Amino acid sequence: MSGSLLDEIKRMLGPEAAGGIAERLLWLAEAVAGPGAAMGLTGRTSPEEVVQKDLPDAIALVAVLRRYGSEDLRNRSKYPFGRLLDLGTGAGLPGLPAAILEPGLEVDLIDRREKCGAFIGPLLVRLGVDNAMFHVKPSGTYDSATARATMGPGDLLDEVMDLVSARGSIVLLTGGGSVLAEEACRVRALRVLGIHLYRNGAGEELKATVVENLLKGG
Repeated sequence: MSGSLLDEIKRMLGPEAAGGIAERLLWLAEAVAGPGAAMGLTGRTSPEEVVQKDLPDAIALVAVLRRYGSEDLRNRSKYPFGRLLDLGTGAGLPGLPAAILEPGLEVDLIDRREKCGAFIGPLLVRLGVDNAMFHVKPSGTYDSATARATMGPGDLLDEVMDLVSARGSIVLLTGGGSVLAEEACRVRALRVLGIHLYRNGAGEELKATVVENLLKGG
């Protein structure tokens, strides 16, 4: 393991790095940049790039789901942060690191490419992740949904509104200066619950916009 990269992950996570979480995330980054890249599931070419560019999205995703998740979910004995749909997950990003960071979150990693499952399935076993599963298509109703780099905010909203429960949340990940998420919500009369600004390891400003699903839902 790269000691300096492990130290960077621990710095990013703070107290949440305890219990082997940081080590598991480093192993994930090495797998994504190694066999994941070789299978054409990601354009990342090094574990450092995964940690700097992808891990911050997962950290932000967990932060907003903890903050803006429905109060009704808190009463569940299992998965108090609900069921998350990660659409177009590719090598498992951002849903898999989010599942590692928050065991109280159940994650469906969805990608129509079966080779993603060939990569992710053994990875879940190796990492000891029992709160995430891979599927080629969504099933049932979700409490929240997200996607990263697979489609624009408007397309994502249209794709998942029928899959997310009424008053569930949709997390739109964009660049910090982008207004596409807010515009997509405005034209669909959807309410923005909150905006979380953050920076990745490359210093780029990013934004997680949390949208309440009012129009549709199971």
